[in-house]
Amino acid sequence: MEIHTYESSPGAAKIMGIIGFVISIPSFLFSFIPCFGYQALVPGLLGLVICGISYYIEKQKEKPSALGLMLAGMIISVLTIGVATTQYLTFKESIDAVNELNERGDEIFWEMLEEAERKAEEARQDSIRAAQDSPRQ
Repeated sequence: MEIHTYESSPGAAKIMGIIGFVISIPSFLFSFIPCFGYQALVPGLLGLVICGISYYIEKQKEKPSALGLMLAGMIISVLTIGVATTQYLTFKESIDAVNELNERGDEIFWEMLEEAERKAEEARQDSIRAAQDSPRQ
């Protein structure tokens, strides 16, 4: 029985490193867009994983090449993850504040409505009393 072993092509890790680097650059730029930057978190993680795997594979070789590119991709991806996480937390905090204001606005509305209903009922009772107290003709 013949056993086949497959080795990756010599440039596979380098190509993966380039792909990871190319993913990390637009992700980093996209992460700075307000209200949408948090969506760069997934491509940032993807770029980090791809660059990390390619760096590990390339580092195992006797003559590694393009390690700087892979390392740069990992650094940019980490920065992307940091900025995207900050964007997410800021966006979440803003949404929570808006929701809190909406809830408080609803409370104020219902309080004002109850107060208006109470005053309307008092005015109705006053008019009934006034009608009963006035002499009939």
